[in-house]
Amino acid sequence: MPLFVSSYLSNSVLQYQSDTGVFMGAFVTSGLGGLNRPRGLAFDTDGRLYVSSFSGNNVLRYNADGMFDRIFATGNGLMGPAGLAFGPDGKLCGQRPRHSQQRTSLQRGRHI
Repeated sequence: MPLFVSSYLSNSVLQYQSDTGVFMGAFVTSGLGGLNRPRGLAFDTDGRLYVSSFSGNNVLRYNADGMFDRIFATGNGLMGPAGLAFGPDGKLCGQRPRHSQQRTSLQRGRHI
C-alpha cells in the first residue's frame, strides 16, 4: 500500500511508494471537494479516504480512486479538525489541535 500524506499548503493528498519513498503524484488533487488545509487522514474498510479539512471545518470523504464522494461531517462545533482515526467499534473519531484531550465521534455524517 502506498504512503499517503496530507499537504497542508497545497490543499491536496499526496501519494508515495511505501518502500522507496518515490513520489507517485497527487491522490486527491488540490482543493477537490472543497479541501482546504488538510490535516488528518483515515481509510475505512472499503478503501474510502476521510480527510479533515482544517480551514473548511469539515471532514471530506473520497472514494478508493481519490475522487470526491461527499462531505462526511460538518457543523455542530466541528472547527479546525485535525487527527482522524477509526476506533475499534468502527466509528470515525476526530481531534482538534491544542485540544489533545478533546475527541469527537463522527457518525453517519454528523458530529456527535
